[in-house]
Formats: sequence, structure tokens, C-alpha cells
Amino acid sequence: VLVLLQLLGQRYFESRRTELLETHQGQFALVSGRELLGVYTTEEEAYQAGLKKLGNTAFLIRQIRKEEPRLQAPVIFVGTNFGSST
Repeated sequence: VLVLLQLLGQRYFESRRTELLETHQGQFALVSGRELLGVYTTEEEAYQAGLKKLGNTAFLIRQIRKEEPRLQAPVIFVGTNFGSST
């Protein structure tokens, strides 16, 4: 259920991104399922509003920007020795 709620929230945010960019670029959207609960100046404000409105349940906070930042993580190989002939 939580995964479905997160997926709905992400899709809903994406469907509203262009509209939100016009007036709220750089701010933080608070989304639950298919509902925009508010737009806030800081991530902390959005988080506190989410707790107040929904309690300790799943909700989505996304910064309103044209593109999502690319996440990069190092690749670590454990227990293998590539390139060794032994």
C-alpha cells in the first residue's frame, strides 16, 4: 500500500510539474496520493505540514524544479577479484 501511495504521488507530481514551475520554482510540494496538500518555502516546512495534516503516514515532498538531480553512487564489488587469474 505504501509503495502504491508513493507511486501515485510521484506520478501526480510529474503531471503538475509544469504548472507548479510557473509560480513555485525552487519551493517544495507536499503530495499525498493524487492530492497536492501545499507548497512550502523549505523542505522542513513541508515536512512539518505533512506531519500536522497526515500524521505519521507516508507522504511525498519534492522540490519543484525543471529537472531532477542525477543521483550517483559508487559501485563496490565485495568478495570478487576481477582481473585476477587465480
